[in-house]
Amino acid sequence: MPKVKINGVELFYEIKGNQKAEQTIIFMNGVMASANSWDAFIPIFEKAGYKVIVHDFRGQFLSEKPESEYTFELHVQDTIALLDHLDIEKAHFITTSYGGITSIFLTLSHPKRVKSLILIDTASELDPNFQIKFNGLADIIENPTPEKKNIHYDQLVPYIYGKDYVLKNRENISARKTVVANLPDDFYRSISKLYRNAMQNSYATDRIHEIKCPVFIVCGEDDISTPLYLSKIMASKIKQAELCYIPFCGHVSIMEQPEVLKSMMLGFVIKNS
Repeated sequence: MPKVKINGVELFYEIKGNQKAEQTIIFMNGVMASANSWDAFIPIFEKAGYKVIVHDFRGQFLSEKPESEYTFELHVQDTIALLDHLDIEKAHFITTSYGGITSIFLTLSHPKRVKSLILIDTASELDPNFQIKFNGLADIIENPTPEKKNIHYDQLVPYIYGKDYVLKNRENISARKTVVANLPDDFYRSISKLYRNAMQNSYATDRIHEIKCPVFIVCGEDDISTPLYLSKIMASKIKQAELCYIPFCGHVSIMEQPEVLKSMMLGFVIKNS
C-alpha cells in the first residue's frame, strides 16, 4: 500500500496507467469516499494512454487521520506536494463533491498546475439547507456510537442518492449501512472534521471568475446536496465552463450514472489534451 509523508501526514496514493505518459489524470474524492471510488473510471484513461493518480485526503480512509483540524488550504498544500513528489508539473483534475471544492481552491492558488478541471456534483458555495443538515451530521458523529453511526447513515442517504437510484438499489443501500456501521471510530471523528471544514470554508463564488482553464461542470438533476442552481452559478462566472446535468441522478453521479460520466469525462479530457 503506497504511502508518502506529506506535510507531516502519511497520504495514501496509487499510480496507474502509462507511467511514461506526458499527460496525467488526478482524481479527487468525495468526503466519505476513498480512492477506490474511481475504480470504474480508471480503465478508460489507462486505455487512452494517460497516467492516472488517485489518493485519499488527510482524514480519509487510507490516509493518516491527525488530531488537528482539516482545511481546504491544507488539502491543496498536500495535493501540490504529492504532485511534486511524483514529479508531475500539470494534470487534468477530475473531482467530485468535497474533492471538487478542494480542486476549486487549488486551481485558484496554483493555476499553472491545472490543465483542465471536471467538477462533478460540487459547488463554489453551499446550499443553506445542506449546511444545516451537515452541521447536524457532524455533531452526531463527533463522538460516535453504534446508534449514532446508524442515525448518521439513515439521515445521509437522501442527501447523496437520487430517488431513482434508491428505488432500484434498496438492498445494496441496506447492505452498505452494515459495512459503514462497522467502520472504526477514528474514521467517523475525521469525517466529522471534514464536514465542518466544508460547512465553514467552502465559499469561493466571488473568485471563481479567476479560473481560466477549461472547466466541465456536471450535476445530477436530483442532487439536493449541491443543487443544479449552484452549478449554474459557477458556469455563469467561469469563462471556459461547460455545464451538463444528468437526469434521474442525485449527488453521487459517479455511482448512479457511471457510464454516462465515462463518456463525458473522456471526451472532455481528450478535447483539452
